[in-house]
Amino acid sequence: MLKLNEEGEDDVRPDDVTFNSVIHNIANSNEADSPQRATRLLERMEQLNDEGIIGAKPDIISYNSVLNAFAKNGRPGAAKDAEEMLNNLEKSFDSGVWNIEPDVYSYNIVISAWGKRGEAHKAVALLDRMTSRSFEGKAVIKPDTATYNSVLNAWSQSSDRNAPVKALGLLEIMFRLYEGGDVTAQPDVLSISTVINAFSKSKFPGKAREARNLLRRMKKLYEEGEKKMKPNVYVYAAVLNTCAYAFGRSEEKEDALKVGIETYEELQSSDIEANHVVYGSFIRLCRKLIPM
Repeated sequence: MLKLNEEGEDDVRPDDVTFNSVIHNIANSNEADSPQRATRLLERMEQLNDEGIIGAKPDIISYNSVLNAFAKNGRPGAAKDAEEMLNNLEKSFDSGVWNIEPDVYSYNIVISAWGKRGEAHKAVALLDRMTSRSFEGKAVIKPDTATYNSVLNAWSQSSDRNAPVKALGLLEIMFRLYEGGDVTAQPDVLSISTVINAFSKSKFPGKAREARNLLRRMKKLYEEGEKKMKPNVYVYAAVLNTCAYAFGRSEEKEDALKVGIETYEELQSSDIEANHVVYGSFIRLCRKLIPM
């Protein structure tokens, strides 16, 4: 297209949609060098615009696609590179060099990148920064459900021994914000199931009861009219899995077994159809908690 345009074919001049489409496809190619290729194309777009060859400037969609390329890349340091690009976007916007402001997706992408690496403290730091910018009037954006869920996922992947408690604390913040009128922070099924998964992977005492309580809370909210809180088969499986991996004394394991059987029977009497994940979790629970 560029070559034809140089030869005088004005009808095939690439525009922002053309470049963004190619950058997006490179970002989703899962190739090892996709972040570098996407970055080079973004820089070329800037150069061609500066030279007047094309009339398209990079926009936040362009930058988010490159951020996504870094976030999906499994290379060590990719999340750090994504955050550095976000930092540069912030600084350039704040100083007036560019008029491209990071949006909620920009932050969510980088938070998710840290979350996949289990770097919960990095994800929380970005959440705090995002919130501070909103309070200080530096940005019109604020964290949404996807933002909080990404941080919750970071805690569920973290090796921090207090990760489940911190995830539960963040969930409570989401509930308080929503009850205070912030509909963008409304918890959903994924929010609660992610906290249950954080307990499942931990050695937290009484985690089976905690998981069961979260499921009951979800059911109660759904019955009260919160449609986003309808439990699904995977939430039940997560509770069963939490019970299966109970640690500690025999009393703890006996209680986890009781909670697991109650949860399984509750699912069987509901309108939710059990699947192989539920059956696998329940068989695992029996194998681990019932004496031979």
